[in-house]
Amino acid sequence: MKVIHKVFEPAILPEDINFLLQLAFPDTAYTISDLLFWDIETTGFSAKTSICYLIGCVYYKEDKWNYCQFFAEFPEEEPLIIDQFSSILKQYTIIVHFNGDGFDIPFLNTRSQLLKVTIDFSQMIHMDLYQYAKKTHKLLKLEQYKQKNIEHFIGINRTDHFAGGDLIYVYNTFVQKKMLNEELDNELSTLLLHNQEDICALPQLSTVMGYFMLPEMILFSTLDWALNDTKDFTGNTVKELTFTATLPSFIPAAVSYGKEPFYIKSYDNILKLRIKLYQGELRHFYKNYRDYYYLPSEDIAVHKSVSFYVDKNYRIQAKASTCYLRKKGIFVPQTSDFIVPEFIKNISDKTSYFEFTKDFCEDKKRSKNYVKTILKDIL
Repeated sequence: MKVIHKVFEPAILPEDINFLLQLAFPDTAYTISDLLFWDIETTGFSAKTSICYLIGCVYYKEDKWNYCQFFAEFPEEEPLIIDQFSSILKQYTIIVHFNGDGFDIPFLNTRSQLLKVTIDFSQMIHMDLYQYAKKTHKLLKLEQYKQKNIEHFIGINRTDHFAGGDLIYVYNTFVQKKMLNEELDNELSTLLLHNQEDICALPQLSTVMGYFMLPEMILFSTLDWALNDTKDFTGNTVKELTFTATLPSFIPAAVSYGKEPFYIKSYDNILKLRIKLYQGELRHFYKNYRDYYYLPSEDIAVHKSVSFYVDKNYRIQAKASTCYLRKKGIFVPQTSDFIVPEFIKNISDKTSYFEFTKDFCEDKKRSKNYVKTILKDIL
């Protein structure tokens, strides 16, 4: 068995990862020292017929980033590398991986049972970066969500150009040459480099969580607003409300997403939410319509408690579709009835609106919660 341990410096600050942990686990005090990043290399997909020949991990200790690799020079050393990794695993609370829930963990669980080696993931908190990336597909817009695709998207450049499956032949060649005492430098460096770049990219790759955490990040941001006139696709002038958030953590690559009447763009540590406002007349529907009369001549509903002021010939029992208050003005769309009273165009509409006011925009708590709700609902 060969053990490789080195210090390295990823392109991410510890405080950025600590902030993401704060967002992901708001009721805890987890820090970067609680994290273990890791990945495995195997000779196939089936844990019953293949082996794990290399396990790599990354951790932050004594103000330094470390990576450690456990390499089985012969298949018979597989139990040794699993046991060595298990001893490190016990020292951490949170494991960070890429598709580990789908492959690495089930694979090692099966291998450890067959080899009668103890390894326990059941008490760990799992952070699968693959799942975070998939959940933010509206922003990332990638054709494939393999680790190398996401690395390329956020600007990580690799020296290794092999896929994991390509290395099965390289490992088998290594074992054969090892048995014959032949030169092994090329095969060994190729195998170690692939795993090293996989695990050493994981801290920086964890910034992909920031896309998923954008709604929560808003609450820790400064938020400015502006109301402007702009043109829609028909050339008509419309009102547009823009919220600009200065985020406390950076976004690794620029992203954008639009879903009428909302448009999101984020880059560096800036997020912009542009909102097309509605100008005209909307209706607020009262839910307890049985307590109202509808006045056809005025096209409004009035509560029965004041109905004695209205001639019986000019009122009828309100229905759900006629029990409303009409109002003209400038309105802000919302994805749920976050702010009341809510107004809609028709009773069956899913998008509701609230009246635009300067006071709402300058109320930091309400405006931040509004932006957070929009991001969460449409992303």
